[in-house]
Amino acid sequence: MEKTVDGRNPLDAWEGRLGLRRIPAFFSVFGAALFRPHVAYAPNGKSAKIGAALLFWTIAAALSFLLSALIQSVFPSPFNMAADPIGLLERAVLLLIGMICSTFGVVALACYQHLFAALLGAGRNGLGVSLRAFLYMNGALILLAWTPCVGLLLYPFWGFYLTVAGLQAAHETSAFRAFLAAALAWGLLLALAAFAAFVFALGLIQLLAPSAPPIMV
Repeated sequence: MEKTVDGRNPLDAWEGRLGLRRIPAFFSVFGAALFRPHVAYAPNGKSAKIGAALLFWTIAAALSFLLSALIQSVFPSPFNMAADPIGLLERAVLLLIGMICSTFGVVALACYQHLFAALLGAGRNGLGVSLRAFLYMNGALILLAWTPCVGLLLYPFWGFYLTVAGLQAAHETSAFRAFLAAALAWGLLLALAAFAAFVFALGLIQLLAPSAPPIMV
């Protein structure tokens, strides 16, 4: 397993510390999770430290949501100009709900992707290892998305690359099996999204043109 020059995985400094002592390692973990996935997501011979990964994801998600709230308060959307402004408490509640929902979403995504990996023999180290990798991965990606001009464009492509590299490293499997597992999982999601968009478009057409004959699917 490839490591740093001192023989340590970059995530060791984060997972091996407690409390505020972890903070200095946050940005090194962020860089490793994005640009050194074969190192960062490799198993370390111990049980998957999901708690440390969940803490990293929570901090990254909180920073992202807070940045979004700050931008909306400074540059309010024209669609919300006529609406009654919400108070600080309401913003905090919405922030908490958003973080909880996004956390459940990441966990569900990790389980979904691990299912395909397991079916193809690319998930031999267990669900916990996949969950650990996906929490670090999506925590780094959610901050990458804020990169000016190119963040949202990079997100899906880099996310797919990290999924492949993360599965390969976390489960010590071949690049082909990791790629196939990621491609099948992502392909099914895209197909479902395309179908949902198609159905929505048909419904919108019927709503805007109620006199038109119904469209048979």
